[in-house]
Amino acid sequence: MNSIIENKYIHIDSLKILTAFITLHGLLGESIITEYIYIDYFQKPMFFFIGVFFILAYIQNASYIKNIYVLMFPLLVGVYTAEYLYGYNFILLFLLMFFCQENKVTQIITTIYQVARAFFWFLFVLFFVSLILPIGLNDYTINTVDGIRYSFFTYHPNTFARIFIFVIALSCFVNNLEMSIRRWICIWLLTGIIYYYTKSDALYLIGVCFLLSMVKNNNIVEKVLYFLTKFGVPFLVFFSLSLALTANIPFLYQKIQVLSELMSGRLGSNLRALALYGPTFWGQESEFGAHFVFHGVSYDWVYADNMYVYMIVHWGIVYLVLMTLLLLATADKLDYKAKMMVGIYLLYGLGENFTTMIYVSFPLLIAYSVINKDDGERLLLYVDERKMGKR
Repeated sequence: MNSIIENKYIHIDSLKILTAFITLHGLLGESIITEYIYIDYFQKPMFFFIGVFFILAYIQNASYIKNIYVLMFPLLVGVYTAEYLYGYNFILLFLLMFFCQENKVTQIITTIYQVARAFFWFLFVLFFVSLILPIGLNDYTINTVDGIRYSFFTYHPNTFARIFIFVIALSCFVNNLEMSIRRWICIWLLTGIIYYYTKSDALYLIGVCFLLSMVKNNNIVEKVLYFLTKFGVPFLVFFSLSLALTANIPFLYQKIQVLSELMSGRLGSNLRALALYGPTFWGQESEFGAHFVFHGVSYDWVYADNMYVYMIVHWGIVYLVLMTLLLLATADKLDYKAKMMVGIYLLYGLGENFTTMIYVSFPLLIAYSVINKDDGERLLLYVDERKMGKR
């Protein structure tokens, strides 16, 4: 009788639903098809349900009480910046951190992967259907000297490349880096198709994913990843500002100028962004683009296509400080595949600034999960095993 009654109830995993909603919030804003529909009709209900399922998830999943103290400051900062920077991604990231314990983080990342993969294939299939059938949808395209770049119904070719890159990174993590050669061949074919249409240089990170997956037992590679994880943020901030920092060293300055040109002039553009807005600790309003007007003045070709500079001039140095502290505190406890995910994220930030959506910033959830590792429980288990051995 009890089993019949129990079968009438459907178990709702609030954490999976919460994670799916937060992931969708970031993805729906990436597409020219879904963004305005989402903002006009679904964003407020989405935030309501995120709040409801956060409460339910908190009830269903025991969370360490220290999370409240550790995350209170970041949450308050996120609320403060969201008021005038119209962004909620940091708040949602910190909310998910409440549940990023060692036994839950894989479930969270798997949900992010499933939602991001579905969204990627939706845009990919829709793009080719629109080329074949007259369905009344026109893709956003960019004309360059190298030809037309297609956006796959996102706002920029690099946006679609970003979704693909992190779907592959998520796949590597979820599959524990055990991807068959056959699967990698399919990924490479897909990468070639996407590069042909988007011409996005960021797709080199697919190669980084492949190489790091193939050499996961190499001690030298793991040491490099450890250094990148622990000291990557300050090191890459230094590199992003290297043109200014080496201005009095002619030989080195010339080399970095050449490197900047290979990066589509990004290092020089970083300095123009800093000169226009200056650094900010708590964030400030800013505009970027080929041609734009800010406070009544016209500007040309000022970009901050760099996560580190973008945070310095737009979101606020406070977020760089928080990320630096997180990775400094956790690098020693992360395994190889976790450090690989952090490394991909930090390298991607060198050439792009939109890195706060959950499907991109998920490595920070992985890093935070080791803060909640119950070392005392592991030590107790170890002691018990020793006692049993003595018997």
